[in-house]
Amino acid sequence: MGSESRGDAHHWTPDLLVNVTRALTKLCRAQENVLDFLQGSGVDRALLAPWRSRLAVDRKSVRKKDIAEAVLRQINDGGDRTLAQRREVIRRIVQFENFDQCWDDDRTEAKALVAEIRNLVELKDSVTILQQQIRAEAARKAEENEAASRLRARRRAEVDSVKSDLFSLFGEANVWTRGKDLERVLNRLFKAYDIHVRDPFAIVHEDGHPVEQIDGVILLGGHYYLVEVKWEKEPIGVQPVGYRISRLMVRPDVRGIFINASGFTGPAVDACREALPHRLLFLCELEEITSLLEYQHDLTRLLQRKVEAASVDRNPFVRIVSMPTQGP
Repeated sequence: MGSESRGDAHHWTPDLLVNVTRALTKLCRAQENVLDFLQGSGVDRALLAPWRSRLAVDRKSVRKKDIAEAVLRQINDGGDRTLAQRREVIRRIVQFENFDQCWDDDRTEAKALVAEIRNLVELKDSVTILQQQIRAEAARKAEENEAASRLRARRRAEVDSVKSDLFSLFGEANVWTRGKDLERVLNRLFKAYDIHVRDPFAIVHEDGHPVEQIDGVILLGGHYYLVEVKWEKEPIGVQPVGYRISRLMVRPDVRGIFINASGFTGPAVDACREALPHRLLFLCELEEITSLLEYQHDLTRLLQRKVEAASVDRNPFVRIVSMPTQGP
């Protein structure tokens, strides 16, 4: 039976013990029948032996109630050792169906007691199940919180590593090396936030000559974005931006992100705005990334705000260097 659990519910409650005792005396015709019922429920023979000896000596001095009260109290106090016995006693009582063997005067009360015990057991089972469900839900939430905590710690460590490597690039004198390292660092940052990344790759003509170099591709909000990364000393102008827009136009449903260390000229921003009805493209300065890392902002939220500005406000270049802190 599932009517018992750990702690206080591990034993029969007082009302259940009283009803089980009364039921046993009504279901069994004689003292020997009570002992046989208990023995059949797994109660230790040694516990029943003194009662059988007393019956053999003076049967009239022993009542069914005396046997039931004493033995049931002992197995109720037996803890884990007698748990199986208690469950078997309950199981045999609630499954009792043949009341013809009861004394005529006891039959009605026996049926009522069996029904009452069934109700008590079902209620207790319901409470136990509810308690188990509550504990399981609490354990699930604790596990989820622990997993989220581990994820935050892992992401924080990865982002800190990206931050260190990115800031070190400001001391790199070689422009080409600095640009390539920036691509790798930013792709690592995307991955740290569980944004799917395809690393830089080249599209090669069938004759083996490279046709196009892609700095990276990310999957954000169900859309693919070509990511272009530059570390130019001056703001990017119309011509480079126009070339990136043309690359998007030959790719159905692909969007674009253009990141530059020194920003973009007004005409370049206007060119992106004019292209928005055809392809979504937004611009980003490196300072926005360094600010995000410095103040532990959320990269995904930053990107989502830029997408919203481009798609809703038709603003492809909204600078975001301050957001509510919500780090990884």
